[in-house]
Amino acid sequence: MKNKIKILLEDDNEIKGNGSGHTLLRQYLPTKRYLEILKKYDIKSSFYIDMAHYLFLKKNDSFMDFKFQSKTIEETINMLVDNQMDVQIHIHSQWCGAKIIDNKIYVTNKWNIGQLRPDEQRNIFEESYTALNKILSDKITNPKLNSFKAGSWGLQPFETLYDLFNERGIKLVMGPIQNLVIKNLSVDYRGLHSSYFPYYASKMDIKKVDIKKNIVVLPMTPTYLNWFDLIRYLYEIIFKNKINKSSNF
Repeated sequence: MKNKIKILLEDDNEIKGNGSGHTLLRQYLPTKRYLEILKKYDIKSSFYIDMAHYLFLKKNDSFMDFKFQSKTIEETINMLVDNQMDVQIHIHSQWCGAKIIDNKIYVTNKWNIGQLRPDEQRNIFEESYTALNKILSDKITNPKLNSFKAGSWGLQPFETLYDLFNERGIKLVMGPIQNLVIKNLSVDYRGLHSSYFPYYASKMDIKKVDIKKNIVVLPMTPTYLNWFDLIRYLYEIIFKNKINKSSNF
């Protein structure tokens, strides 16, 4: 019998968070190619779809090709389901209140969902949950949305989100990274209960463990390029691409 290695792969599926980027080039086509690789090695993964961006496209579907872009996200989700991949909720809160002015997209500066008012948090989460559930329901009977990935790592403060997750059956939450501090986003994960291992999070402080076994936080482990990796990376993007002049997505 062959030895088996079990790992957890988590993939964000989104465009650039500042309003630039196109769903076809940054979501559908890369996902299609990535699925070919996963299928080759018989790997399954969980994909977290930025539903806040999807909602922004739907609400402004008369602008440019937004109707096509929202449809592209739907087709990406369908493609993932057809390939037996797990699809879960991802929210970049800067899309909440984003505007189109003089044919340009302006997102807000609230990239941490915890920076939104409680009613805004509830609205964006409920709308995202409902929209994703509706898309999945066309392909799956009783889809199981039980996991949430925070956009820009932000989940502080946690009280409102904790209640929302409990109400909707969200059991696994990702975002916190040990010692990550981003002052302008009100993110401070110094003193996180664990750097690597899942733990039950406290409603009053996501960094702390709780005896109530409701919400599990899976800490994200930061990785860094060593010198060899950095040199190889620079070689790939600077020299090799110039030689090949490839535009293969």
